[in-house]
Amino acid sequence: MCATSGAARAGGAATDAYSDIDDLDLHGLLDGYWLHNFDAPASERNQLRAFDYSTGFALDYARLTLARRPKTVGFRIDAGVGNTARVFYEQDPAAAQHPRFARATSYLGQAFVTIVLPFDRPVALDVGKFGTPVGFEDNEALTNWNYSRSLIYSWAEPTLHTGLRLSCKLTDTLDASVFWVNGWDAVIFDGSGMRTFAGAITWRPTPWVEISVVDMLGLEHPQTQPTAPLAFRNVLDAYAIFKANEWLTLAASGDHVADAHDGGGAWWGGAAYARAQALPWLWTTLRGEYLTDPNGFATGTKQDLVEGTATVELTHDIERLRLRLRVEYRHDRSTAQPFDAAVPASRATQDTFTVAVIVAF
Repeated sequence: MCATSGAARAGGAATDAYSDIDDLDLHGLLDGYWLHNFDAPASERNQLRAFDYSTGFALDYARLTLARRPKTVGFRIDAGVGNTARVFYEQDPAAAQHPRFARATSYLGQAFVTIVLPFDRPVALDVGKFGTPVGFEDNEALTNWNYSRSLIYSWAEPTLHTGLRLSCKLTDTLDASVFWVNGWDAVIFDGSGMRTFAGAITWRPTPWVEISVVDMLGLEHPQTQPTAPLAFRNVLDAYAIFKANEWLTLAASGDHVADAHDGGGAWWGGAAYARAQALPWLWTTLRGEYLTDPNGFATGTKQDLVEGTATVELTHDIERLRLRLRVEYRHDRSTAQPFDAAVPASRATQDTFTVAVIVAF
């Protein structure tokens, strides 16, 4: 069954939310980094980033997972602190009018119960808060190829949902999931009122090819105006992974979002990845992408964006202990001037250098 959210990849048809769990398990993650922004922003914030928004030293995420793999009933709780939890809080539409509730629930990256329905091909029903099926990249850096998240992850995709997820392995090569949730990144308050739906299909025709398509639609708040009225939004997402040989894997991901707010508009983008394994303990990943936000619906600024990222990763495993050292250089460029800088006050480009350490068990 396919890997999914939390400590495993979130994108695609989530048919096994316990791919990293053996019976009753306790897991942990510690993710920290040092980042230098060559623009020297006075705000000490990187612009248009997801979790790596702080310059200098930062704790990205410290997370504990307690889970029981379901035979009939199971559960999973991912609780953590750091930049990641802060972003969960800031993305929650309830943060504007229910800040204490949003802050408290932001420490739970996931919290759901699973019931396995005993059909010929078992169906898993998850109830609670879980990672989105939308996108190639995950909420946690550990399972991603690069350390920083892509622009399309940050601005064209939701992060978390609260509601129901029904997953099934239809055939040996085809997984499917359907979702009934309370909107983008909402827990209880100020979501869509359970008026958001999604379907996901993941197809693995061969051991070296994986293709996933997700469509999510429903009523949502504007991303830059969380207290504004709800309006219809639809995101169509797809990714493909191709393992070219033993040392090279390629991937591509794309999103198109249509939003009915303020007369309607759309934003879209795509990313391409190449991941190479030079040695058993050494990986290199290149990512290039493009995002257009012609109406400023997502980022708040009318702009086209491109970015290029190069990541070198050193790995070492000791029993269940996984150690990762990542060194990354990233360049962002915009047709506007959204990047904070020392001189001048804003720029069209942003360059960063990051060293990150990830420890997981």
